[in-house]
Amino acid sequence: TLNCFSDKTKDKILKESLILFNNAGFNSITTAYISKKCKILEGTLWYHFNSKKNLLNSHIELFQKLFKNKINSLDYEKTKYFWTKSFDIYSTIWDFQYIFREHYESLSNDVEISKKLKNINDFVDNSTEEIITKSQKKIFKADKKTLAIIIETLLLIGRYWLHFSKQKYPKLSNKQLRKKGIELMLNSINPYLKNKERNTLVKLFETYN
Repeated sequence: TLNCFSDKTKDKILKESLILFNNAGFNSITTAYISKKCKILEGTLWYHFNSKKNLLNSHIELFQKLFKNKINSLDYEKTKYFWTKSFDIYSTIWDFQYIFREHYESLSNDVEISKKLKNINDFVDNSTEEIITKSQKKIFKADKKTLAIIIETLLLIGRYWLHFSKQKYPKLSNKQLRKKGIELMLNSINPYLKNKERNTLVKLFETYN
């Protein structure tokens, strides 16, 4: 995700604030600190983004754009490619994790931002359900009831891991935590995979970084 940002000042602010919000939390980071990390004056930041809320809005819009592009490129017939893209989709969520894990104390009474956050959360949940449902015949040996359990389990692990991982494993890097989260989800669906898909997935995960 970080590769999508250019060297322009506005992109530098978006990139650095995304990293900082992910690592320390939205409420803990000030615009002064973001400016310092970007090596710009705080007034320059205010020129591009007149509030932290605007940064959050921009991150939400960017995430949605990247997420939609990755979903639209899924090929349910080529399962090896499907799994590779699925890893990539979860990595995108991970790269914007603060959006999904934070409690926005300073924006708690902001109706507009509350609605946007609800919409983006619903969008991810609904998209995940759609991806799993569409892949059922090719990948899973599961009836409708079992598939519903698979969907709920994956959503639960994916969500909870964003909140829980750094507390549980503070010494692990973001890269390690992201991979561990994917591994947990893969282990949860393993009993329901067709044998061919299980073998494909094991080989892919061994090379995943």
